[in-house]
This record gives sequence, C-alpha cells and structure tokens, in this order.
Amino acid sequence: MPHVLIIEDMFLFRQYLSDIATLAGAGSVALASTQDDAVASARGKAPDLILSDLKLSQGSGLAAIDAILADHGEIPVIIITGYPERCDRYVEQGRMLTKPVSPDVLLHTIRAAFASRNAAAPTMGTLGGIFGVQPVGGVQHANG
Repeated sequence: MPHVLIIEDMFLFRQYLSDIATLAGAGSVALASTQDDAVASARGKAPDLILSDLKLSQGSGLAAIDAILADHGEIPVIIITGYPERCDRYVEQGRMLTKPVSPDVLLHTIRAAFASRNAAAPTMGTLGGIFGVQPVGGVQHANG
C-alpha cells in the first residue's frame, strides 16, 4: 500500500489531507510541518506520493520536494496551495490544486496518482491528464 508524505504547516489542513489520503488508499501517512521535518521523514521512509503546500512557516515546500527528489528520484508530487502564481512549473505539469480544494477533487487526484504509479512512468506532459485536472487561468479544476 502506498506511503504518502504530507508537507503542510496548518494543523487542521494537514489532518484533512491525511484523512483524504487514507480514504484514497494510503497504507501509511507521514506528516511534516516544516521543510526539515519533511526531508528527514523521507530519508526514514521514501514516500510513494508527496502532497505539499508551497509556503511553510519554517522553510519551503518546494525546497523540501527538491531535496527529496534529489535523494529518491521521481516521486509523484501534488502541490496544494493558495499561491498558484509561485508554482509555474507544477501548473505546467498539471500537478497543482488551489486551496480551498474540495474533498472530491482531492480524493480523485490522489487515487489517480496511486493508479499512475502502477502504470508506466508518465512523462511530464501527460500528468495533467492522469490526474484528471486541467489548468484554467492558473487554477486547477477537475474534469467531468
């Protein structure tokens, strides 16, 4: 079962993400509220999926992701942020959701990420279709 790393500094939203990831089929969930905690957690157990905010009270979600990917190679990443303008590279790759995100969209996106890890590794250009989201003015909306 997939192991999910959640990087989010807001306690209630971190718990919400954990609940949805578990509902989506995560076998285990690691919670990190800072950049350093996220990197340390991934060194202890490599995640199969990362859900991350961009702006943390201590550090940066993007810096944590970059460090984790440098250690472990390709891992699916879903950015969930209130600051989509700071995340052009993930918008272009179709891997960003804007807060507030509905439980249905989040559940669908996580399940699609789990399904994609069992398929051939997607290219960056196909991730938007795999996750079922399309960029609309810098904001992601679920298809259908």
